[in-house]
Amino acid sequence: MVAILNETLKIHCALMPKGEGEYMILLHKQIRKTLNLVIGNEVSVNIEKDTSEYGMPLPEELEELWIIDPDAIELFHKLTKGKQRSLIYMIGKGKRPETRAKKAVAIMEYLKTVNGNLDFRQMNQFIKNYNSL
Repeated sequence: MVAILNETLKIHCALMPKGEGEYMILLHKQIRKTLNLVIGNEVSVNIEKDTSEYGMPLPEELEELWIIDPDAIELFHKLTKGKQRSLIYMIGKGKRPETRAKKAVAIMEYLKTVNGNLDFRQMNQFIKNYNSL
């Protein structure tokens, strides 16, 4: 979904259940800084349905990788929608294009080595090893 915070900042997010019918949206440090928020501040939230294919913006670096590596896109699309979003988020959170591209390549290489059987802990270790090459 897309949330518009304080009528100024649009973010892709998910509602996280708190229990008893209540939900929350996690806001990382950069979002809080952008909105000048501290614990206890009230935030206005308008929610819109995200109609994009993956429920969040697809990093350009991942899209470009799929063009040159059809095996990667095939393995990616065999994953559940939730796992797809998690991987897109991991790649997209990089600040620089080089960082996003490097993470995309490492993740797609990992998927190939495990034939799409994703284990996040194992993948994170693979990425660390891959980046040290």
